[in-house]
Amino acid sequence: MPLKTPAHIATLLERRAGARGPKRRVRIAELSDECRIYLQEIARRRISLENEVRKLDRLIAAYGETDVVAAIAQALAARTFGANHVRAFADQRRFARGLGEPPEPVITGNKNADDIIVEPHNLETYDALFQNAKDSETCQPEKPSPTKTDSAEAGDRHATDGTNEHQDGCRAALVASTGGL
Repeated sequence: MPLKTPAHIATLLERRAGARGPKRRVRIAELSDECRIYLQEIARRRISLENEVRKLDRLIAAYGETDVVAAIAQALAARTFGANHVRAFADQRRFARGLGEPPEPVITGNKNADDIIVEPHNLETYDALFQNAKDSETCQPEKPSPTKTDSAEAGDRHATDGTNEHQDGCRAALVASTGGL
């Protein structure tokens, strides 16, 4: 078993945070010849190599190695240097495939919280809920008929105009149409 397996390196980097910088640079340079040349070109310019390597590492985490390597090759061919250019090329590739930008990860600093993956639920159930409410005319609020009342009778009218029974009927219709969400 070779000593430099990705799992072994990940374990070492988790234990020794100070080794991340040099290992990141080496790991990115080993992805392809274009990546190595790209990092050399960054080092020749007035761009902080360490910051760019950190940004490229975040792009790899968000977009994946294959997209970032292809984007680095495009940026190198266009002679544009900087992680913002690599991200633009990666986004162009994703948009061409009909994908959007990957979501930005929320980093809290708590390893347990950062490792949680939240799967979004189907929002069509809410669409169906509101569509059924629009289609059902029985759930439209009834306007009370104007009557002559003085201030003493106004309090009694609310309880006797049927509004509460109507709202209860609407709630029952909505619950029945959505299967009890």
